[in-house]
Amino acid sequence: MKLAAAVILGYCDVSLAGVRLLRHVSLDDLQITEEKIEIHGFPLVVRNYEREKEPIVSVVIVPEVIPADECTVFCAELTDLLSGKDVLVLTTLSVPMSTSEESNVFWTQYHPKTTLNLSIETIQPIPTDKWTIKDQFLSTCLHFFQVEQLSTTIVLVRGYKYTKKTNDGTAEVLAKLGSTLPGIVQALCIASKVEFNVQAASYEEIKASIGSTQSLEHALLYN
Repeated sequence: MKLAAAVILGYCDVSLAGVRLLRHVSLDDLQITEEKIEIHGFPLVVRNYEREKEPIVSVVIVPEVIPADECTVFCAELTDLLSGKDVLVLTTLSVPMSTSEESNVFWTQYHPKTTLNLSIETIQPIPTDKWTIKDQFLSTCLHFFQVEQLSTTIVLVRGYKYTKKTNDGTAEVLAKLGSTLPGIVQALCIASKVEFNVQAASYEEIKASIGSTQSLEHALLYN
């Protein structure tokens, strides 16, 4: 499976935002080839955005919640797949913040090849000295990404649990990410024309994760 140099990664975060949004994104009018593979017995959806059959951007979706006792092996194998790539991770987390902070999109980078230099008031660095972030999948991925020194950018918003109900707050989360991410993707030189179909994403039903939220047992976001 050949991946592009730039990869956008989504998984079953608390709002299932990455999983839903990344099924409904267009990049530079590129053709999309989708393939389903397995890592450690779990499915992985790879969507290559191609020009003349050459992947320019790869979208990788982890469509199922990875159990806590399987996270280490799964994330190690995922890291092997992403070795040498520039990785943009989308996530929503339940973290404490003020009402004014909830309107923000937060970000951080590790070993970046392209440094984000954003002067938008509502896009703020993640306050790693303030938040304890409990998301085992994300924490385990970041551990291996750090070990392998992958160029990694995390984009995060305050999330709410996805319940399939229209009033669960996740449609607003998708709208916030969908309106902000194009500028971030452009700033990282991943693509110049970026469009998320937020409405389609908000109607996307992810059956596998209902009643089984992402493990929130432990984890610190890397400083």
